[in-house]
Amino acid sequence: MFWLTKTSVLNMLGEDYIVWRQFGLTHLCWLTLLAALIILVIKFYPQLTPEKKRRVQVVLVCLMVADELFKDIPALITGQFEWEFLPFHLCSVNLFISVLHAIKPGRKTSVLLTCCGLPAALAAMLFPNWTSLPVWNYMHLHSSTVHIMLILMPVIILADGFRPCIKDVPLIAGYIIALACLDKALNTVLGTNFMFLTHNENNPMLVLIESLTGKFYNPAFVLIIIVCCSLFAILFGKLPNGNK
Repeated sequence: MFWLTKTSVLNMLGEDYIVWRQFGLTHLCWLTLLAALIILVIKFYPQLTPEKKRRVQVVLVCLMVADELFKDIPALITGQFEWEFLPFHLCSVNLFISVLHAIKPGRKTSVLLTCCGLPAALAAMLFPNWTSLPVWNYMHLHSSTVHIMLILMPVIILADGFRPCIKDVPLIAGYIIALACLDKALNTVLGTNFMFLTHNENNPMLVLIESLTGKFYNPAFVLIIIVCCSLFAILFGKLPNGNK
């Protein structure tokens, strides 16, 4: 069971198979770990020297890349690889943004990570779609740990004093629309479900959105993402102790 992917497990045990539930003990343990790490980052990261801050960011990005390889290489070896594993979801695509930010930190990458990457990864942790995988499964471990790191990267940026603002909304909207168009094209060509634009995968949050919007699910979902990410820009802009 350890080396089985979500698709393999569901094919074996049925589409409705669930090992743990949202906000059950397993889920709460991961959320508790996430909360503890966020608190540690907020408390100790600002006290580091610039050199050590840089080192922390580089190490975190390297761990994210290693985590992605930990997902893909076993899947390739065991013949379970899917195009769906490519990092083009709204949360996982921030692996690329994180790499760019680690190489050359800038305002644009900081905005995209804090206003788009953070809420996307946080939503994934709050509404996980890997509930069919037991804890001792490599895809469960990957999904949980990589989303935690995708959250910690923007938390580090905010802890260092960066603050987005309402003027960043056009960048946020343009980025999300461009990614949605790319993912829609990839979904059509590869039969994937990037950004959950093809189907909701029984995710409680997405099921609710689709039930309310019907055939307008795609544009409505993209609009909701833009609004939510823009609200995060406004919210984070009001955090105290900002310097950027």
